[in-house]
Amino acid sequence: MNVGDVLKRSASNFPDKTALIFGDQRIDYRTLNIRVNCLSNSLLDMGLKKGDRVAVLLHNCPEFIEIYFACAKSGGIIVPINNLLRIKELQEILEHIEPRFLIFDKEFDEIVQTSSVGINRKRQNLGNEITVSSICAIGDKTYRGVLDFQPTQKMKDNSLEKFWN
Repeated sequence: MNVGDVLKRSASNFPDKTALIFGDQRIDYRTLNIRVNCLSNSLLDMGLKKGDRVAVLLHNCPEFIEIYFACAKSGGIIVPINNLLRIKELQEILEHIEPRFLIFDKEFDEIVQTSSVGINRKRQNLGNEITVSSICAIGDKTYRGVLDFQPTQKMKDNSLEKFWN
């Protein structure tokens, strides 16, 4: 059993029980599992492969938990990044971890864009390929769109079990 299976089992056994409390927001296991599955399948649909790193630059929020479980279910490696870093420190960390995806709080938009430009210039000078394939800000349409994932293909038996479990 892996970490993703723990959430699946909890959603099956306790669908209406509260899984997360954040401020006055409550999320039950069923809802959390559905959101995690949508995110996980969206990441896979966008090209996430087992072992790819997903850098996460967020304040404490329910989305962090969603991303954590989505990575566990899809084979991605979550790499939490300290949200107190300066631009140069963030650039160095992103260069070192070479994430395939970067998910961040909208508040960090400027620092992420500045860091990405610096990394891209350095990689171009070294002749390296840019490895961050998708950048997604929490709180904008991109993240909401990721959670609206709809499967693009069915399994041979026409079930959607692969996508929703």
